[in-house]
Amino acid sequence: MKLALGAIPYYWPKEAVFDFYAQVQDAPVDIVYLGETVCAKRYALRLEDWLAIAEKLRLAGKAVFFSTQVLLESDTHLHIMKRIVENDRFPVEANDMGAVHLLTGRQGFVAGMHLNVYHPAALDMMADMGAIRWVMPMEMGKTDLAQMMALLKRD
Repeated sequence: MKLALGAIPYYWPKEAVFDFYAQVQDAPVDIVYLGETVCAKRYALRLEDWLAIAEKLRLAGKAVFFSTQVLLESDTHLHIMKRIVENDRFPVEANDMGAVHLLTGRQGFVAGMHLNVYHPAALDMMADMGAIRWVMPMEMGKTDLAQMMALLKRD
């Protein structure tokens, strides 16, 4: 079993974020998701800051993924999402169909929980587009997950 740590869902000052991820370097976590997923207006860190954190985590043996924002409200937010998708050093968790579209055919990506994939056909579609992992929606229960897994197409 692998333990994954999701992106921070709260606004923290820049130094608090750096301090937190310095502690994560030594934590028993296998996979770390980085980035602002909730609100673009609270960017305390630039992409270069996240890349620096990611490199330190990778050197500590962690698998690192960049998470895209859930709702894009402006051209600036779209530009930031494109920069995350186009980074050539770390895979991406897509939390928006625009990110999925840009990632299709480029590299394997994680279908994030904010894509609201609740049906096996939708999950198959994500896999066909290049998803290598899926994060189930927060609201999905054990029974629904078991039914979904039973209905997935098998290779």
